[in-house]
Amino acid sequence: MKTLINKMRIININDQRIFILIATILMYALGGGIAHYLGALFLPFEFLMGLFWVISIQISGFLLTLRPDPAKDKYIRNVNVEKIEKKTATNLQLSRLSLSFSGVYIAILLINNKISVYIGALIIITLLGLILYSIPPFYLSKRGYQEICLVLFQGCLVPAISFFILVNYYHRMLFLILFPMTLLALAYYIALNFSTFAHDQKIDRKTFVQRYTWQRSTPIHHILLISGYLFFLLGLGMGLPQKLIWVSFLTFPLAIYQIYWLIRITRGGRPLLHFFKILAASVYGLTAYLFALTLWIN
Repeated sequence: MKTLINKMRIININDQRIFILIATILMYALGGGIAHYLGALFLPFEFLMGLFWVISIQISGFLLTLRPDPAKDKYIRNVNVEKIEKKTATNLQLSRLSLSFSGVYIAILLINNKISVYIGALIIITLLGLILYSIPPFYLSKRGYQEICLVLFQGCLVPAISFFILVNYYHRMLFLILFPMTLLALAYYIALNFSTFAHDQKIDRKTFVQRYTWQRSTPIHHILLISGYLFFLLGLGMGLPQKLIWVSFLTFPLAIYQIYWLIRITRGGRPLLHFFKILAASVYGLTAYLFALTLWIN
């Protein structure tokens, strides 16, 4: 019964996915904040429609991956298969509904002639990514690449979409902020893998840490965190405003503590995984929030 409960948690959007959705909203606000900081005119309708679009794409991706296979999964072979299939069908219907909202957004852009080269390219890349992430035979979400896919979507595509909704040109500040934020995002997802490592191993769920082993993933996690803040610092010499550098380093002590805590876990210390998940989410989410807030109020 306990195993069944653990397995059924995969069928529903859990607390981790709620935070991932919040992080997507923060990264969207961050991209728009960069445009606002550069003096772009704020377009509330277009901006909110873009937000609804990226949320609908993310929800669709989540729902399309919630398809357990009772024939292959030994943990749910002996339970009510019909009930699970019914739940899966409901998730598929909801994913189609969510995708229809994204289609409405694209139609509105086409009708109002609002699709620039940048927005058009980002929409195509995002939809192709959704196919690769959640639809067989590619199904990258089931092959241990879901973290990389989520990071590219959340750290790169989402803020870029909100930025190019407000401006129609590229600015290097976009790269100087988004690249290190993407590194922090990947470090967060790797940390999340460690917090669910035992359960993922038990149900044979492929993740970044399961694919590359925890021995290799641990130094990668540390390098990503340190590199993220190092790139923020390097941005000072490449035109990134000094006030933004100080904002980014407000969470640096938390990042160092996150590295310490993961070392502690890998050496056999008491894990306190719930605390570790909150700590990792704070480093990534709080950095994105502070950046977005600073950019919007300046």
